[in-house]
Amino acid sequence: MNIGDIIYFSPNFRMDQLDFNNKEQIIEAFKDRIQSYYLEPIKLLNDSKSAYASGIILLSLVDAMARYSSLENCVNKRIKFWLSENIQSMKRLPSNDIEKVTVRIYEDFRCGLLHESHIKNCGQFSYETGESVIYEKSFIIINPKHFYEEIKAYFEKFIKELSNDSKLYDVFIERIKRDFEKEVKTFKKHYRR
Repeated sequence: MNIGDIIYFSPNFRMDQLDFNNKEQIIEAFKDRIQSYYLEPIKLLNDSKSAYASGIILLSLVDAMARYSSLENCVNKRIKFWLSENIQSMKRLPSNDIEKVTVRIYEDFRCGLLHESHIKNCGQFSYETGESVIYEKSFIIINPKHFYEEIKAYFEKFIKELSNDSKLYDVFIERIKRDFEKEVKTFKKHYRR
């Protein structure tokens, strides 16, 4: 985010001031980034019943959570695994449906919305369902409000675990460095001039 010609990683952390050796700072900056750029806008969109806009950001957030908690480089594998492990309504599906549903959420919702501007194969958003994900008669319905609540709960747990689980933190910091190290170095040089 560019504010006053200064590049920010999150609203409260400048890109050039990130220190990859400061675990507490990096965790706090990531928390600030996800809360401000994802969770708060999703809540506002859900409050105004803007399902498509909410859904697009939700699916981007699933992508981020899967990326920062796994070293799997294959995007569809890590997203499908993340969904099956962390969305409670997915766990309640019959075991033979879980794989079908994760594939469809990845291909029809995530890829459909982010790359083709529509949900494919009759997928739907609805605020009227009681579960975050419903698989009914080959239709997948996602309730953006319930889906948000599950992802938010996961995120809160993830942030706590980053401080205590060294293996998880190693995965996380490796990904953060891969994604932002070049920018941090570039802006440190830029602002020194």
